[in-house]
Amino acid sequence: EVVQLAGEAGKPYTTILYPDGTIDWEVTEEDLAALPPEAEPTIIYSEGFTISLRTDGSKVVTYDGEHGDQMLTAYLVPDFDAVVAGKWEQSWTLSYQDLSLYWKGETELFDPRLTLTELCLSPLSWSADFTATEDVPEGETLNFNLIGLTIYILFFTVVNMFLFFRIMRPVLDSMSYPVIREIAAPPTEAELTISETDDFNRANLVRFEALEYLMQKEKPFTDVLFTRDKLCRLSGFNRHLVLQCLRSQGYNDVHEYISRYRVAELRKMIDEGAITDLRQVDRVGFRTLKTAAGCFERYENLSLSDYLQSVRGK
Repeated sequence: EVVQLAGEAGKPYTTILYPDGTIDWEVTEEDLAALPPEAEPTIIYSEGFTISLRTDGSKVVTYDGEHGDQMLTAYLVPDFDAVVAGKWEQSWTLSYQDLSLYWKGETELFDPRLTLTELCLSPLSWSADFTATEDVPEGETLNFNLIGLTIYILFFTVVNMFLFFRIMRPVLDSMSYPVIREIAAPPTEAELTISETDDFNRANLVRFEALEYLMQKEKPFTDVLFTRDKLCRLSGFNRHLVLQCLRSQGYNDVHEYISRYRVAELRKMIDEGAITDLRQVDRVGFRTLKTAAGCFERYENLSLSDYLQSVRGK
């Protein structure tokens, strides 16, 4: 089972994930006391998360808030080692995501003890059903190890995701990026204090306009040392709010936002004749020509060297 965990700096939490898929975010001591006992020892992660598996299938997830902003993918694999006599059989399902394309049959995997009975595959996800069977002589011990199967599954997932991104790359490259809008005046203090509970979209738009005004008037991105943290300090917003308002307007992250402005400024300075040599890309904040050329081609869909030559030719 795969569990995605996320935590924010300075905000510890405790939540309960019930077997039916519901989540309780406001957990009290009474809620924890009402849960059945642990099925196995609490799993502790170095990133500050813990997962307590209960006998009814529910999970208690905690984050201590002391490890900064964290995201973690937890793989909960049951222990299949067993001591049995006679005939032993264990069936289980491994799933990455629900699918619509299925294959059903029966084929041996690794050796006759492990049989693949169903496989579902698409560019986005996969799932598979396995059955393991072993005849154990009286008095002997069976130790069924999942290491080989786990390696196979991880390899299968990597290949599947590689093919997916290879297919999707042309689609992503053809997507248009947000247009830089000129902001004549910064938002007022009253506008910046809009609560997300009052109007979530409006609050994000106002913060975004404040960032736009800062980037357009002060042009801090022309400093090669300008980073996300410096943008947060200049704007007065924390990293969470900056990323939230940028994503609300179509940007993936702060790095993309800063690079977008650097490319726009680079193209403007080339058009104006202020930049006539590719070695001058540091004037708009790029550390290297390679980075500048890659970003220019991504956002403008043009070769930087070819564009500079075409402007010179005019």
